[in-house]
Amino acid sequence: MVLADPVIAELSSPIYPLRDSALAFAAQFEVAGVTPAMELLAAAFVERLVMPRNAQGDALHVAAAVILGVDTLLTWNVKHLANERKQPHLRAICLEFGLKLPRLTRPDVLLLEEEP
Repeated sequence: MVLADPVIAELSSPIYPLRDSALAFAAQFEVAGVTPAMELLAAAFVERLVMPRNAQGDALHVAAAVILGVDTLLTWNVKHLANERKQPHLRAICLEFGLKLPRLTRPDVLLLEEEP
């Protein structure tokens, strides 16, 4: 498992619920820095109106997952990330860049699939 800097930035916010616990949990994983490729892809998501204007937020989370080549991005954000209506648009942009969109899903959905 890998986390990108935008995740750590979000968890570090003074208003993030259970901030200290979340940061302690995150500390056990590799943290990848933001790259120019991530910023470029995030900008494309925003320019094409698939993601909100703040490229440091949701767009950068998805772009980091794409560039890092993760299989699954787990999120509770169903408005912009685990949103099935947005995923075909994100996938199309990724394909234009020669990249693959990871699965974007909620942790509870993934756990339900893995139960026997």
